[in-house]
This record gives sequence, C-alpha cells and structure tokens, in this order.
Amino acid sequence: MGIVLKYFGESYYLEELLLETISRLIFLFAVLSFIYFFMRWLISLVRRNNPNKHYGKYTLISIAITILFYMILTMAFSSSQKSDTASKPASSDSSKKITKVVSKKKESISKANSIKAAQESESSSTAKKESESRASSESIAESKSSSVADSESLAESSSAASKKSQEASQTDEVSYTKTGEWTVAASGMVFVSDANIYYTSVKNPSHYQYITQSAADAAGDTIAPRGNQFARP
Repeated sequence: MGIVLKYFGESYYLEELLLETISRLIFLFAVLSFIYFFMRWLISLVRRNNPNKHYGKYTLISIAITILFYMILTMAFSSSQKSDTASKPASSDSSKKITKVVSKKKESISKANSIKAAQESESSSTAKKESESRASSESIAESKSSSVADSESLAESSSAASKKSQEASQTDEVSYTKTGEWTVAASGMVFVSDANIYYTSVKNPSHYQYITQSAADAAGDTIAPRGNQFARP
C-alpha cells in the first residue's frame, strides 16, 4: 500500500506515478539520443570524417535503452490496468448494493403511500354513505311532517265544512223574505257564494249557502264590496 493521488477523478499510487513518470522521461531521452547519434553516424558515414567517434556504438546503446524502457512502460501500464480492473468490480458491487437498498426504500415508500390512499378512499366512502343515510332520513322525516301537516289541514277544512253544513242545516229553518225578484236574508243571516263572498239579498238563493254572518266570518268569508244584477251586499 502507498500514498494515493487523484487526477481527473481517477486514483493513482504515488510509487506507480513516479515510476511511470521517470520511465517516460528516460524513454523520451533515449529516443532523442537515438535520433541524434543515428543522424551523426549517417553524416560521418557520408563525409567519412571523425573516425575516432563511435557514433554507431552510441546508436546501438540508445536503441537498447529505448527498448528497455519501452518494456518497462508497457509493464507499468499493464499493472495499472490490472489494478483498475480489480477495483472496478468492488465499486460495481458497492453501487449494486446501494441501488438495491434505494430500490427497496422506494418500494416500501410506494407501499405505504398505496395503503394510505386505500384508507383515505375507504374513509371518504364511509363518510359519503353516512351523509347519504342522514339525508335520506331527513327527507323521510320531512315527508312525514308534510304529510302530517296536510292531514291536519284536511281535517281542519273538513271540520270547517262540516260546521258550515251544520249551521246551514240549522239555518235552513230560518225563513228569508221575498220582495219581488229579490230574496232578502233575515237579520244575522247571509248568502255565501262559491267564491267565499256573502250577500244579504240575492235573486236565486239556490245558488248560495244560507248561513249566519258569524259563521261566515269564522270560516273566512268576506262581505261583497259591491253588488251586481244578481246579488247585493
């Protein structure tokens, strides 16, 4: 193990980085020296001068150094690639574990949300059913009360009609007088029309109800405001 350095998101050991850098520099120097000695050797061969300078030997040495450091560079690259491939499966395994944990959390959250939604829908449905039952019971109670009120009003109207008929039967015996075409009611008696308006003298008493004035007032009948050719107030 050694010191780890990071460049552009990638990790390197310091020893490997130094070895690779030195190898690159020596390889570059060897290539440059090879080119230099090779050019000088060619020039010396062409001009046939400087016989004491061993440019050919130097050229071979630079070639050997270049090959040596080329092999060192390839070995360094292969070792670094192996370390990268060894570290990648571990990182991929950890990423897979993280994704599994995240997916499990998402599934648990979605299940909890679905359970909450189902509970809310059930509560809303029960609330709707309760409101509908309350509304139906209220409508039934209102219909019952309206039917009771209608029956009471019918009873009152029937009682009023019976009272009128009883009073009419009682007052049939009270005679009214005739003066020409007109029939005049006795004192305290009136002729009540179908429009609940009563008169004191009429031409055809069979078209009216002959009752007492007090009974007509109690039944809600009113006196005619003015007369006509068939009846007079």
